[in-house]
Amino acid sequence: MCKKVFSVFFLLFSILFISPLTAQVDPWEMVQRMGRGTNLGNTLEAPEEGDWASPAQEFYFDDFNNAGYTCVRIPVRWQYHMKVDSPWTVDSLWMQRVEEVVDWALERGLVVILNTHHDSWLYPNFPDSLQKFENLWAQIADYFKDKPDNLLFEIINEPYFNLSKEQVDTLNFRVLKVIRETNPLRNVIITGGGRNSYHAIFQITLPDDPHIIAYFHYYLPFSFTHTDVNEGGDYYWGLTDADYGEIRSNFQDVADWAAENNTPVLLGEFGASKDKDRASVLRWYKTVAGYAIQDGFSFAVWDAGSNMET
Repeated sequence: MCKKVFSVFFLLFSILFISPLTAQVDPWEMVQRMGRGTNLGNTLEAPEEGDWASPAQEFYFDDFNNAGYTCVRIPVRWQYHMKVDSPWTVDSLWMQRVEEVVDWALERGLVVILNTHHDSWLYPNFPDSLQKFENLWAQIADYFKDKPDNLLFEIINEPYFNLSKEQVDTLNFRVLKVIRETNPLRNVIITGGGRNSYHAIFQITLPDDPHIIAYFHYYLPFSFTHTDVNEGGDYYWGLTDADYGEIRSNFQDVADWAAENNTPVLLGEFGASKDKDRASVLRWYKTVAGYAIQDGFSFAVWDAGSNMET
């Protein structure tokens, strides 16, 4: 009788107290939760924090909340903070610093995307370098495994500039397997290889995993968002129906893919040069964000600024 009572009590305890800690968050629900966000760009992915932008400070995340953002993508470059030899141990002080910044965001209710960014050492000797990359992710995943569901992992930033579709498929499957050893239910964000921008979405071979979110970045037309006017770039945008139609068509293709593959989408980066016509830049941002919202994508604008103290 005592054993039976104990078994029932343990079952109830498990349901009430243990299950919520391992509850699944549907990736579609997570994308809705992520909503509108920003990137903490040029900060933790610089060779050293402070090289490209002001070091991260806690009040930034209050500002993000006040601006209405509900998620923040935190790009991180790990290569300068790892041992050069196997097992490529990440420096504990760097791991603690990344955790500090992640916690600042989580404590304010923001959804956080943590990735590897500018770890370009991976590419020249791929796939021989993949063991080191797997080991890196094993350390990240284990260190952050007890964080709440609002922390998401993004396997790698923009691999499609260096790796083919088949190579990125290999990367995604192998690293996802490593992450799942310690984070079986955490949502993980991936993209495809071989073609950049929104085309990367169509290059993904989806793993058999119920917690996958796909991402793409959008900087089109490049002649407006990046190319200098002196080099043939466009100074204005949004003066013709064709300007809007291009974005609408591209985003519709992504939305169709999401529906066909039952996989939600993050627009992980988008941005335009501040040196172009300001009214055009604002039209472009409004259009990209508007279509993302219309199509059910979460998004994170690039970026929070090179000097967030001013």
